[in-house]
Amino acid sequence: MTQNFGTNEIGIKALLTRLRGVKGEGGQYSARCPAHDDRSASLSVGTGQDGRILLHCHAGCAPEAVAGALGLTLGELSPRREASPWDYEAVYSYTGADGKVVAQKLRRPGKRFAWRRPDGNGGWIYDRKGVATPLYNLPSVAMADAVWVVEGEKDADTLIGQGFAATCNPDGAGRGKWQPQYTDALVGKDIVIIPDNDELGKAHAREIAGA
Repeated sequence: MTQNFGTNEIGIKALLTRLRGVKGEGGQYSARCPAHDDRSASLSVGTGQDGRILLHCHAGCAPEAVAGALGLTLGELSPRREASPWDYEAVYSYTGADGKVVAQKLRRPGKRFAWRRPDGNGGWIYDRKGVATPLYNLPSVAMADAVWVVEGEKDADTLIGQGFAATCNPDGAGRGKWQPQYTDALVGKDIVIIPDNDELGKAHAREIAGA
């Protein structure tokens, strides 16, 4: 469920996976610009001499707008010595009961998160639009008699590594983030709830217990 990436393993190729209609080779590419309704692949993508990823929309979209539409800043397209912007610390896969991935939550340095979903052609779309994201680790949860519910995927993975059926809801603590379908997935099971030790976490645990 979790994948870890080392420093500088991913560069411009990772950026290209966020774009549609990619063509080209040898470090020069064209693609549909994500900042406007582009049907003519008007975005040029390349690499500068300093290693920076360069974006140029021939329809006039500013580079900042193009990067923003991808959930990035221009600063993240520049090489970093301490870590690459493509270094995901972990990738948490959310699957249906059949084990098929419906979405992935990407944990980036600084405890920042993003989402992506399969595009049906072996690639990714970097949002979660239209996805009814299930509980984490749902296949194991569905088969278990006792389930441990925690606040985040990292804690769930710790328990899973110790042999427990552990899960969490996809969006962390907060009022209303525990959805009825999550309760439905736990009907008939013994539940152990472990909250984060803060007021938000305790309130979230009470909401789950009440459900």
